[in-house]
Amino acid sequence: MGAYVYKLSGIRNYLELNIEGKQELVYQIEYWWKPSWSLKGDECKPKTYKQTVAALKRAFKDRPVNFISMAGYENIFRVTHGGFTDVLDDHLGEYCYPLVDQSLIK
Repeated sequence: MGAYVYKLSGIRNYLELNIEGKQELVYQIEYWWKPSWSLKGDECKPKTYKQTVAALKRAFKDRPVNFISMAGYENIFRVTHGGFTDVLDDHLGEYCYPLVDQSLIK
């Protein structure tokens, strides 16, 4: 597949921006791994996948992730569900994680 998986960079990697008239934290995501599929059709995840997701969920337990962006914060995406930890780049800009209109960001 051509997709890549990105994960949250950590609780300290964010930018505070005014989005739709409200101060919001935009968390940075970073490249994590490129999915591959076995002959059985199962996705081959990294060995540390469960541990990494569990650690991110613990770190962000009291911090809702409403907006994400890759390094540079050029494109900001809205997270439409709770418990966000990682994303396929195919889903960025689509219905799962829509792109925030630049006119709404100050």
